[in-house]
Amino acid sequence: LHYPLRRQRQMCIRDSPHRHTALSPEVSGVLIGRRVQIGARVTQGDTLFQIDPQRYMLWRTQRSAELNAARSRARLAEQTWQRVNRLYRDDTATEEELQRATFDRDSANAHKRSAKTALKVAQLDLEKTVLRAPFNGEIAAVHGEIGQTVAAGHPLVHVASTDTLIVRTSVSAREIQWLEVGLPALVTPSDDSAPFKTTLRSFAQVADPQSRLYIVELVCPNRVRRSFGALAFIE
Repeated sequence: LHYPLRRQRQMCIRDSPHRHTALSPEVSGVLIGRRVQIGARVTQGDTLFQIDPQRYMLWRTQRSAELNAARSRARLAEQTWQRVNRLYRDDTATEEELQRATFDRDSANAHKRSAKTALKVAQLDLEKTVLRAPFNGEIAAVHGEIGQTVAAGHPLVHVASTDTLIVRTSVSAREIQWLEVGLPALVTPSDDSAPFKTTLRSFAQVADPQSRLYIVELVCPNRVRRSFGALAFIE
């Protein structure tokens, strides 16, 4: 790091992706498709895994039929209420009959709203049988194979965002007083790749209770394909 008053030091650090996410399906089922390999580049929205959708398609069909039936009952209940209400105004229907018709109409409408919600949930579950990349990045790990039965929440793939690089290191209490957000730094990877410039993004105000050191984060655009996790030195 280039400190004010020309202060410099070297530190051993590790670089890492800006984001690293373990993706899990939100529905359970049998994997029938896998379109990723470790190290593959993916674009946001790309299909990574496919869960057998047949059961969820049947559920959607069932919920759609239930909604149609609920709509029919709601229409009939509305027509009945309209008829009883006219009769009540003409004094040919009792207040009890109007109350019963009103209750039936309200109940049918509530059931129709519930059926609509159930259909939306079924549609969402069907869409969730496809696991997609949430952002541009690189596949860091794969934990699913075709034919495997997976449960909702079971991690299938790890995706690392590769457009931005985060460099993390630690400094002492004496050294942190010289740091400022926006301070430039030069990172030299240990794998003999070219050094690259970074900018100090943030640093902790409270020391780690065990090491007594302060965590420092630097950031830079990852314009070339760097090896995440490699050791490096920073000046």
